[in-house]
Amino acid sequence: PECARLDLQLHAFKNWFRPLESFCMDMAEFEALSLVKKVVQINEMVKIDENVSYGTAAVDVVKTMDQILKLWHQLRILNPLDNLFLLPRLVAIIVLIVKHFGAAMHLKLKDKPLFSEEEGAFFVNEELMVILNSLEHVHQRMRQVKGDLKLREAFCSLSPEEAGRTEAEIDSCLQAAESAMSHQSSNILDSIVKQMYRDLWVNVKTALDKLASSQGVDDALAGLLSYLAQNLHVLCKELLHESFILIITELWSSVLEVMLSLIENNESSVGPDYFTKMDAAIQMIKIFFLFDGNGLSQAKLNNEALRDLQEELSVYSEESIDVVRRYFRKEMKKAKRQSSASVGTVTVSLVYLEDVRELHLTLIEAKDLPDMDTGGGCDPYFCLSLEPAEVFSQIKSQKTSHVPKAKSPTFNHLFKLPLSLADVERAGTVALLRCVDWDRFTADDFIGEAILDLSSVPVAENSAVAKELVREVTIPLLRPAGDSVPIPFQVLKSRSDGVARRFVKQRTDLFEMAKEQI
Repeated sequence: PECARLDLQLHAFKNWFRPLESFCMDMAEFEALSLVKKVVQINEMVKIDENVSYGTAAVDVVKTMDQILKLWHQLRILNPLDNLFLLPRLVAIIVLIVKHFGAAMHLKLKDKPLFSEEEGAFFVNEELMVILNSLEHVHQRMRQVKGDLKLREAFCSLSPEEAGRTEAEIDSCLQAAESAMSHQSSNILDSIVKQMYRDLWVNVKTALDKLASSQGVDDALAGLLSYLAQNLHVLCKELLHESFILIITELWSSVLEVMLSLIENNESSVGPDYFTKMDAAIQMIKIFFLFDGNGLSQAKLNNEALRDLQEELSVYSEESIDVVRRYFRKEMKKAKRQSSASVGTVTVSLVYLEDVRELHLTLIEAKDLPDMDTGGGCDPYFCLSLEPAEVFSQIKSQKTSHVPKAKSPTFNHLFKLPLSLADVERAGTVALLRCVDWDRFTADDFIGEAILDLSSVPVAENSAVAKELVREVTIPLLRPAGDSVPIPFQVLKSRSDGVARRFVKQRTDLFEMAKEQI
């Protein structure tokens, strides 16, 4: 029949056309990449509005992407099997264009005197802003490609398995392009933040120094806010909004991190009003980053860095005994980060017995202790005390016997501590294990300190089941340094009550002993 003959002719034509189709795709890919290279070389500035500009290369690349998508809609053949071949190739061409454009623009920056090898960052100027906007312009169009492909219409006659495989292939290509563009933009954004970070550090430090010297919040922040106003207004005017938001998000986090770092490493004592003024300063800076509705949302402003800083500043309103607990919580976190700087380790096991209301802590062994004696080696023993000491005034400090000439001694010493379970489980309740080198004719030398968290101690009804529940832990021995004073210590140092005075003297004496061993 005539219709059957026509079908055969169409089938033969498609079989003949497919190699040509493949050849055409190869040529289209070559021409597209040649175009990218050419438009980047002759890139000129185009004004989007009065202030924001991007390059003609970005405009041409987006037009090329649009033409390819238009071609896809024109060439969609009724036979869905042809779509399986054609669409992934067209998407691959778009992805290559985007990747090559991003790489070429980035290389152009490095070829010009816009990159400092010494600083590892780009110089912030108008051309850098234009290229960043260009990358973002292409990036925005890239995000819309999948929706413009209208995959449901293209694959309506395919089996779910065939449609799923092809869509997964397309998603993989688009995600690769998305990742490449994000990487190129991030390099430039990071450079802007990196350069501003140094200035932020200086301005934030100046502001905090003024707050500590009893200046008012407005006067103390004047320099910092002036710096932010000058630079953020330029960025807001010259960058696409998406890029501007990315930068000020990083800058906001940087301001908070710098503030937290400077406060934590402050060696001087500050008065009670310092923390009140600090809170007011944070609120002023926070309002500034709202940027009259063009800046960060409340969700971005109330980030983890802000919560960490506010948590640190809230210490001032706490009772001294709770500040002591907070101090040790921070020291335990720091110990985990600084385990590589340890002067050995100590292994203990612990369990709480409900029937006798006792905490049983067995000091099992210590390992890798340093040489303390003239001829090498050491004669270690351990002292145990509980903190906050005022809560456990009925528990006197206890110690083990010393082990002669042993850098990895075994003790197996059991400490029985009569305590209520409520006191043990309270956050910030710790056992201090201080390792000391015994000397016959001179004062004993401090080796290191381990802080053991008691709040998660296993609880056994009686000694019969204790063996099944006992928990064994190994913790680092560290020498506490007084050159980095955490906020809780600063607060206690500014107070005159008995808890604060006792604690500050005790820790200061320990800092001095640790310093003598360095």
